[in-house]
Amino acid sequence: MGQRKEVIDKFVIDVLLIEPINKILSKLQSGEYRDCDVEWLDGQVLKFTKIAAEVFNVTLNGNNNSGNKVLNEHTKKDYEKKFTTLLNFFKQCKN
Repeated sequence: MGQRKEVIDKFVIDVLLIEPINKILSKLQSGEYRDCDVEWLDGQVLKFTKIAAEVFNVTLNGNNNSGNKVLNEHTKKDYEKKFTTLLNFFKQCKN
């Protein structure tokens, strides 16, 4: 039964964490997000960061601090860095 649970855990990590982050990164790189998506992107960073923190049994009390951000090249690169870091973390968890 241990091997079956491991397969299920890896599937869950793929479907609920890795695939959505890959999709976000793909859309960031293709320029599909706009200024109106900044609040949503911040929420996604926070959501996935909280999940990663749970792995280490750490509680985060962060919130969305979107403010008046615009989705320029600097902000886009920042999101790409954050989501890539989260993606790499979850891929490591899967292995």
